[in-house]
Amino acid sequence: MDPSWQIALHLARKFNLVFGEDIVFTYGPLGFLYTRLPIAIDKFVYLLFDAFFVFNLGYILHFAIKKTFGFATFLFVCIAVTAVAYENADQWYFFFFLFHLLHYHENKSNKLSLIISALLSIICFYIKLSLGIVSIVLFDVVFLYLILRGRIVWWSGLTIIACQFALLLISSYLLNVQLIEYVQGSLQIINAYNDSMLLSGDQVYHAFLWIIFGIVSVYVFYGLLLLLVAIKTKNIVDRLDEFLVLCIAGLFLFIVYKNGVV
Repeated sequence: MDPSWQIALHLARKFNLVFGEDIVFTYGPLGFLYTRLPIAIDKFVYLLFDAFFVFNLGYILHFAIKKTFGFATFLFVCIAVTAVAYENADQWYFFFFLFHLLHYHENKSNKLSLIISALLSIICFYIKLSLGIVSIVLFDVVFLYLILRGRIVWWSGLTIIACQFALLLISSYLLNVQLIEYVQGSLQIINAYNDSMLLSGDQVYHAFLWIIFGIVSVYVFYGLLLLLVAIKTKNIVDRLDEFLVLCIAGLFLFIVYKNGVV
């Protein structure tokens, strides 16, 4: 990939350019977490984010192994981490965000996952807008769902959403971002980028695309089957939590598939 845009992101930070006004791209002011170039970014900043990254990874691995400890679980976790070791930073942070959001959904007393999920939604927003918008909206949707289901009191849920929005505004000032222009300009580029990059690619990769498409199709079929069963047994309301988790996991699966295609 042409590294010129990566250098441009770092130079934008060096010369205090306004994201959304002076520079418009799909990657935002925290895009340096993807590029990791030693330009205009203090090494301490990289160290801080790396420590946060390792903390989240360790937290998830500890939870997975403690929840269902066994050799098979440990082997699966090792293989999974190895398989995604070279994924982009934005996808890693989005995965961390989904984990903490669902973890809080399962255990409302876990305030740490609440705080981290809100923080990660902001980080995703300023790394790459396409994932960032999804994380911001998904965070709000989950808390509106919790309010409507009576899992948390309405004023508490709305306060959490308001705090996330306030954090978004404060961070936009600190990161030198014009929010409206940042979103509008990046969305235009994303739309054109998807149209230009949606190519069939080399013939050798076609088999893998069909395999992934098959996995996505099976997942969709499984979800529809559960929905039909719930309709037939008239217990849709009792299984709303299950469908919410399925939709979120399906969204993540689709994003991974979409990123692979483009």
